[in-house]
Amino acid sequence: MGADNEFRDWVRSALRHLYDFPALEKHPLAEALSRAESSLVNRAQLLRHTLLDAIRSLRPDRSIPQQSSDWRSYRILELRYIEGLSTADAMRRIGLQKSQFYDNHSRALDALADKLWEQCYGGSQRDSDSQQEEEHTELVRSEVARIGPRDNVRVLEVDQFLTELGRVIEPLARSKGARLQISCPPPLRLYAVNRVLLRQSILQVVNYGLGLQSNGDLAIIGFLGEHKRGIAIQIGLAKEVSRPRVEAKRSEARLRVCHDLLSDMGGKLQITSSDRIWRASLEWGATAQPMLLVIDDNQGFIDLFERYLADHDWHIVGAASGNKARSVLEELQPTVIILDVLMPEEDGWELLVSLKVDEATAHIPVIVCSVLGDSETALALGAVAYLPKPVTDQSLLRTLAPWMSPSATPEQERAGLPPEHG
Repeated sequence: MGADNEFRDWVRSALRHLYDFPALEKHPLAEALSRAESSLVNRAQLLRHTLLDAIRSLRPDRSIPQQSSDWRSYRILELRYIEGLSTADAMRRIGLQKSQFYDNHSRALDALADKLWEQCYGGSQRDSDSQQEEEHTELVRSEVARIGPRDNVRVLEVDQFLTELGRVIEPLARSKGARLQISCPPPLRLYAVNRVLLRQSILQVVNYGLGLQSNGDLAIIGFLGEHKRGIAIQIGLAKEVSRPRVEAKRSEARLRVCHDLLSDMGGKLQITSSDRIWRASLEWGATAQPMLLVIDDNQGFIDLFERYLADHDWHIVGAASGNKARSVLEELQPTVIILDVLMPEEDGWELLVSLKVDEATAHIPVIVCSVLGDSETALALGAVAYLPKPVTDQSLLRTLAPWMSPSATPEQERAGLPPEHG
């Protein structure tokens, strides 16, 4: 059964207030979602994320022609609510007449409402175990969002990190009858990772792995190969321990959260089991991942860049002010900086000048991104390019193209230099 008219009105109303958190907190759709998902998380945050995720879930398969009505409907939702364009701008981007646009828009909103209706009311027969699993997972995600992978990112010396982590894991391993060994080839570094979230990821994985065996060895190994680097957790299996179903589901849910955390930090979680050895690998590419520092006081704009670059192996770090950007630059050397001009306190022009007179940051390419249209000032003050707002995915990729080539060396990527050509 599809959504009723009242529910469809709720969806339209929530989309109109997508960035008004006080309004979303009291919205009837937030109440419906909190009943279906979890009462333990911020309702406004849950509603906004749910709306955006539901829009993304409507994206047609690549095999469907781009000219199809499904793609038109999806693009309207994407442009209006994910990219935040006005109706007039979205209409121009898609190239539809007013009547056609509103017809497709209405159909798209109906499809979105049906999707959310199913999420709110279609799963009422789910068993309590599944509800507990989802509630726990959502609570963990909420806590992680409070910390934020963008905060406290840095270059991590893995051998020192594992030595410190061993003091926490060793008593846990001993209590499970396992013997801990740590090894790491120096110098092994991970770039742009959040130390706190990486520690929690490893602890969750170790807890999960130790629950699979009754007695054996636990090894935590830093590795650096030709194509990947990272940290492996290896556990010897004596026999598999049976666990209550809810506990097993929650443990697997923790692994999914760890997978999401690593993805946010540019890595991935791989799990294998063979010859009575269980292995979880937290992996990154062997070369330093190119990093983009986006200095903009609008968090939605930083989120937009993350979506645009999701399939292009960039790590995105956001800074909402000049002071925050300087803190990031004390720890990291981004490949490129994208700088907004209109910011409170210190504007982009002041910050650009200070970046270019500081020896520690003068070499980092800066791209000014603004609605002001003042490319001459940007270039005169030392920017390498000017990117006008609103930014499309194609214009962003074109502007970043000199630093996206796989031929760039790790040293070039860390120093923010474009790859050599010819």
